[in-house]
Amino acid sequence: MADDTLRLPRTLVNQLLRQAQRAAGLSQGFVLRDRHGRYQCEPIAANADLRLAALQARAHAPLAFYRSSNAPLSPLADAQTAALASCTRLSLDIALDTKGVLQLRGWRLANGHATPLEVAITESAQSDFS
Repeated sequence: MADDTLRLPRTLVNQLLRQAQRAAGLSQGFVLRDRHGRYQCEPIAANADLRLAALQARAHAPLAFYRSSNAPLSPLADAQTAALASCTRLSLDIALDTKGVLQLRGWRLANGHATPLEVAITESAQSDFS
């Protein structure tokens, strides 16, 4: 994997899309892996304090934070990025304001900053969350 490419299995991308489509506005949560290696999307409240949510999620070793909206998403604030980086190294944005095209953006979280990543959808059941 190139350092700037995140490969996600289609099954996880489909779960993220379904989760996003269920919410009327902002949807957010964490991507976890269960003991059988299956991915799960665990939503949190749209108005959740991300610092507190990250502290609680840390016990589950989340693979990524995700959020989606039917309106353009603004970048995470530095404080939000720092809070999320305390429990996961990746963030995913899903835009539903596009017609017929899934817009999925990835970000590597480190040192209080979010660095953009290319996202590739694979047929493999494994991801390279790193």
